[in-house]
Amino acid sequence: MNKGILLLAVGLLLNGCVQNSTLPQSNNPTLQNAIMDGKILFKAYNEQRGKEVNKPVVLEARGKISDFCGFDYQPVVVEKSGEVMVYFIGDTKNQGEIVFGKHYKVVGDEVIPSTKTCYILPPPPPGVNATAAYTSHLLSAFPTEFHVFLSLKYRKAIYVQCSSGVWCVDGAKITQVE
Repeated sequence: MNKGILLLAVGLLLNGCVQNSTLPQSNNPTLQNAIMDGKILFKAYNEQRGKEVNKPVVLEARGKISDFCGFDYQPVVVEKSGEVMVYFIGDTKNQGEIVFGKHYKVVGDEVIPSTKTCYILPPPPPGVNATAAYTSHLLSAFPTEFHVFLSLKYRKAIYVQCSSGVWCVDGAKITQVE
């Protein structure tokens, strides 16, 4: 890898989203749904964390997933427009790690994974305070509610490389940076 590109990437990860990007935040409906659903998921996750959630719905949804990773999973039940969605959010006990996936969303018979593989981003080296993270995303052309949720949960901007370009997810804001 070119050292200049590596230094740029490290600089971005240490400084959060590019503030003076010439590309505006997208009004793309897919991104707006990702923002809305990510915020709803984050709120429900915090409200339901450590609590008993609707067991029959969770058990039924869990039975539809055959490839859980070796993480602890927090089920999160969300109702939106009369539709019940069950999320399974993977978690780690190790300080500074970010679990990018696999997380899952189950809607009816459809299982939607957050990633293709089990993936934990390790913590930054000692003495380094990374304010952003970077990941590629192969399952859709744009960042998803999982990226918004993770940015809110870990309080870090997340750069997401998708087929449509590089996006910065900073809490409930998604901006194209390339």
